[in-house]
Amino acid sequence: MIERVTNINEAFLYILDCNLATVGNMAMLKSKSKSEYRRQIRIAQRMIGWIKDFHIEPNKGDRAFDIINNYSGNVTKWAEHFKNA
Repeated sequence: MIERVTNINEAFLYILDCNLATVGNMAMLKSKSKSEYRRQIRIAQRMIGWIKDFHIEPNKGDRAFDIINNYSGNVTKWAEHFKNA
């Protein structure tokens, strides 16, 4: 994804995708800092809100696209599916 960043919207989506990767990885951990996990989810949730507010379209196949289209924009619900992975 990094090689195709050509504007501020793509850069924002890239950073969001990195944050969501962290959330997904943390969700799978049996032992984690719950406060840090919740903080990462809050950051991602705020960023999801911003891409909606600013009408930034995530690419099909990106984590943000999945969250918006399959989890009603709810990062916590999206992260839950990793707990059983």
